Amino acid sequence: MQRGDYDVVLLSLGLSGIDASDLLRRYRCLRGNASVVAMIDRDALESPLVALDAGADDYLLKPFALTDLSARMRISCGLVDAMNNQRLEI
Repeated sequence: MQRGDYDVVLLSLGLSGIDASDLLRRYRCLRGNASVVAMIDRDALESPLVALDAGADDYLLKPFALTDLSARMRISCGLVDAMNNQRLEI
């Protein structure tokens, strides 16, 4: 994950061969400021607290409904505004 002009980063903590928590910590140390939503397996050893402590702004437990993902993305992007009827397309 490189620093870039991102609004939201979706990061799966269950990727094999990758320490996603460490990756997230390094991203934050490099001043990565995109909102990070961590996706965590329900039966994973890593808890949501691990993701939040590593720098995630929010998390979703897998499996999740696409409507939940869409809502979290809107919130993370700062697109929730009752006066503004923008839609986030996924």
